[in-house]
Amino acid sequence: GRWVLNLEKKYHHTSLDIYWLNTLLALIGEQFDEESEFVNGVWVNVRAKGDKISLWTKSAKNAEVQIKIGRKFKELLGLKDQVLAYEVRNFLKIIYYFPRF
Repeated sequence: GRWVLNLEKKYHHTSLDIYWLNTLLALIGEQFDEESEFVNGVWVNVRAKGDKISLWTKSAKNAEVQIKIGRKFKELLGLKDQVLAYEVRNFLKIIYYFPRF
């Protein structure tokens, strides 16, 4: 699965680089504590409609671990008004396991 931060295009020149840098530094610095072993990697998508940063994880069915990772990710990025969503890919469709927070 993955935690996804969707950014409107208006944040492309102001927030995207900061969020991306903070995400990379968090991974290098093992800021996800005990849950670090469940983080597989990150991905940034720069698109015309809006940008995305995705934090890929394993053990998607372990809700407790995923919620801890999501909360930590949001804290590390200093997000207040932005919403994170958790997505689980199941071949042809996306299933949301957790409410967006």
